[in-house]
Amino acid sequence: MAHAGAGTGKTAASVGWVCGLLQDGVAPEKILMLTFTRKAALEMTARAVARAGGHAKKITGGTYHAVASQLIRADSSGFGISHSKISLLDDNDARDLWKSAARVCGIHGAEPAPSTLAAFVSSLRNRDQNVKMVLQKEFSENAVSMFDAYEAIKRKGGLLDYDDLLLLWRQRLSTDPSYREELRNRFKYILVDEMQDNNVLQYDIVSHLNPEHLLVVGDINQSIYGFRAAQPALMVRFRQENPDANVVQLDINYRSAQAILDVANYVIKDSESPITLKSCSSRSGVVRHICFSTAAAEAQSVFEDIRSLRTSGTPLSDIAVLARGSRALLLLEMELRKGRIAYRKYGGQSISDAAEVKDFVSFLRLVHNIKDRPALIRAATLFSGVGEIGAERAADANDILAALPGQSKQVGEWVRYMAGLELPCALEFLQKQMLPLFKRNYPDNYAERMATISNLVREFSEPGVSLTDVLDAFITERFDSEHPENTLTLSTIHSAKGLEWTRVYLIGCGSMQIPHPRAMTRDELSEEKRLLYVAVTRAKSHLTISFPSIYNKSTQKACGFLPDTTKWLSV
Repeated sequence: MAHAGAGTGKTAASVGWVCGLLQDGVAPEKILMLTFTRKAALEMTARAVARAGGHAKKITGGTYHAVASQLIRADSSGFGISHSKISLLDDNDARDLWKSAARVCGIHGAEPAPSTLAAFVSSLRNRDQNVKMVLQKEFSENAVSMFDAYEAIKRKGGLLDYDDLLLLWRQRLSTDPSYREELRNRFKYILVDEMQDNNVLQYDIVSHLNPEHLLVVGDINQSIYGFRAAQPALMVRFRQENPDANVVQLDINYRSAQAILDVANYVIKDSESPITLKSCSSRSGVVRHICFSTAAAEAQSVFEDIRSLRTSGTPLSDIAVLARGSRALLLLEMELRKGRIAYRKYGGQSISDAAEVKDFVSFLRLVHNIKDRPALIRAATLFSGVGEIGAERAADANDILAALPGQSKQVGEWVRYMAGLELPCALEFLQKQMLPLFKRNYPDNYAERMATISNLVREFSEPGVSLTDVLDAFITERFDSEHPENTLTLSTIHSAKGLEWTRVYLIGCGSMQIPHPRAMTRDELSEEKRLLYVAVTRAKSHLTISFPSIYNKSTQKACGFLPDTTKWLSV
């Protein structure tokens, strides 16, 4: 077992083990590599081929789900499936099937909604909980009936969803000794990558396989997928159940300067498996801690930094801006679009996809073109008592604005009024009008959404900005980028795991932002701490940690996971 800290060459160590086996004469067909992403499996195989030769391609490697799919398709009857042809459902297919199940049961408009039930049941199954018992307790007989109908539809059509793959593989391994022995003879050497991300089903699969030679690689301190049912405690359980296993700790970091690692080490010092990372690099690192007055000031400063770095020759691809959630990146997106700096965003929504931005821009699109049907429907349905059918009828009428139903007649009044104003005044007028609509449609976080709109109005109220400039920035998303591969990265921390950059800006590091406000239990808070650790260890030489002192109209301090002795520069 290898406890591999961030940036300590986990992949290199794993591939080295596999290549050592091949060089010792082990047949590649005897090796199984279980990973958590297809990308990781391909990277490991490619490295093995580069080091050990083309026969490494014969290694079986992939995610648990991918390997399970191969095994089930090869012997469907052995898994209790009567259909010779199996169809796999993606998440959208599964949600549609839940809707079909509701119709079969004659359930309409009941709670929980099929989409909610789909996610809830998936979580239960991956946590190995009794689905029917929990549904009965948490919801009703309707939910149980929908689950039964969903399962029946799958069986009838030879359909398997994502969760079925693990459940079926685990079930056969646990109940069929001859099959278990067959796989044990087939795969004598098994590598389990990212063990900290295992859920209980995946852990059971490995336990049942019980190979002659097993290498488990992971780091509890990088377990950040609790929402996917990952259980970092399984690594501790593995040690307890395998007391004779050799444990190798990898703590030499090949990525980051020591100044950055010092921050990371502090963050996880009280974890159940703390590890002190030591840099093998002699280069000096730079860590900055900055407290900004507002989120807008934070975004503006980061933008100015990035623009200056680009001007001085730093490739944008060397820079990343990370945040706990994608919403914290929206204000920076505005600055980047305005400044025509190309970026790619990973995790969460782009600012163009944020509901409040789409709502706001729909009115501006109507000022520009009153026959913009999608914009009219979106704007009209923001009002109470107005549905898509009524809005579509208005869109089909000769006098569109006159045909608008009920309260949505205000759309016409606002559009006519804004058409006679200069852009800054039109934007400010619309901002005021949107507040009651946001309060009604987004009661839980309307203030945060209004803050996004407020900053949007500020950005586009400068002299020389036209209405088409606004629409181009948030609809066509055009950039002047001759080299699209040289782009800045914006990412949620979850989506940044496994990646690295020379310079990292970690924004939104305030006490009301990290940990997430909904993180309440000890396990949830521990995962939030690990999330910060992952973020910090993405940086090679330059790390800037910042937060706005005012967040959602309240005052916040720095994230409490950081050292109390940190000296914050106030800007």
